[in-house]
Amino acid sequence: AEAVGAIKSTLEEMQTLAQQIKDGDLTYSADVAAEYETLDNRITSIIEGTQYNGISLLDKAKWGTDQISSAGNVYVQSLPDGGFDVTFRDLNAVDWEGDLVGTDLGAAGTLQTQLDTLSGFIGDMDTLAETYSGRAAGLEYQATALESQADLLDQAVAARRQTPTKSLEEILLDLLLRD
Repeated sequence: AEAVGAIKSTLEEMQTLAQQIKDGDLTYSADVAAEYETLDNRITSIIEGTQYNGISLLDKAKWGTDQISSAGNVYVQSLPDGGFDVTFRDLNAVDWEGDLVGTDLGAAGTLQTQLDTLSGFIGDMDTLAETYSGRAAGLEYQATALESQADLLDQAVAARRQTPTKSLEEILLDLLLRD
């Protein structure tokens, strides 16, 4: 979600440059085109560098491993007998360098195309950021539930040491009734 936010922020910087040219607040030049291209390259760097535990999350070129499938799925084991997939979107599938071209800021027709393209990408990043934030909230909820279960089991182990004659079921029932 943070990487997608950084991409969105970069796209907004690019949009600001293009809008300033359109509004006449900034004159198109090779330097402005180079700045635009530098921002475009930052997006590619963010995509290539976004990793968690060595898993590349947004760059499909690095998928197809034991940790992440070629479809961008990461399996999360949440129970002893099951789990679920978290799916990531391949952001290097977008032709960032082909769609966002600094020299296109120099002509009125292509300038508007750049603004439209940027607007669409920003909307996509908003949607994707919301999706990832929602997933994070869901995973945090599951983590809290699992921590609670682990705490209960830790208490059961401690109680078992104190009264080794009780069965595990009796110990768990005592703990549940106590809580």
